[in-house]
Amino acid sequence: MICIIDKIYRFLLPPLFTVVIKDDTVRGKRGKVTNKVLSEFEEIARKQGISKGAIYGVKRGGSVSLEFSGNIKKQDQQRFRNAFMYSK
Repeated sequence: MICIIDKIYRFLLPPLFTVVIKDDTVRGKRGKVTNKVLSEFEEIARKQGISKGAIYGVKRGGSVSLEFSGNIKKQDQQRFRNAFMYSK
């Protein structure tokens, strides 16, 4: 049920960009993400053993926030946020 709600939410409020983690590979799926950000995300995913997931860049007020699929742990979410802040 949550998956359906998430898909509806993403359809109604699409993210500025989407980064997909699949089989230890990180790639931008929608929008523009710098190679530096993708490289940092890939390193974090590899070090933390994350082989599947998605990261969404969403507009919040005047800035971009990151949202994550449910299989990315909270502590790893913070690692991605830190990398995003310093790799833009």
